[in-house]
Amino acid sequence: MSDGSISIRDLRKQGEVLRIERKRAGGGYVAFNPTGRWIASSSTKGGLSIWDVRSGKEVCRFTYPSGGSGRISWSRDGREIVVAGGREMAYRFGVR
Repeated sequence: MSDGSISIRDLRKQGEVLRIERKRAGGGYVAFNPTGRWIASSSTKGGLSIWDVRSGKEVCRFTYPSGGSGRISWSRDGREIVVAGGREMAYRFGVR
């Protein structure tokens, strides 16, 4: 969304089921983990947040050098996440 928030919508019910208010926007990407338990949101400014889907609360935050695209990729088991950050590097973080 243009205000930096994340909106989760139910297409069958045609309505918003969750809105996550991000403090640090700055572009980036959003991705569900494979289990659907968490959402990751990245920023081109070097921030990666993990959000609980049920509560909408931020459960952890990581930083990496700013720049790069901020593209996100979860591991198949949902326990690690990789983000494309600055300095042409990919950064890997463990999530439990």
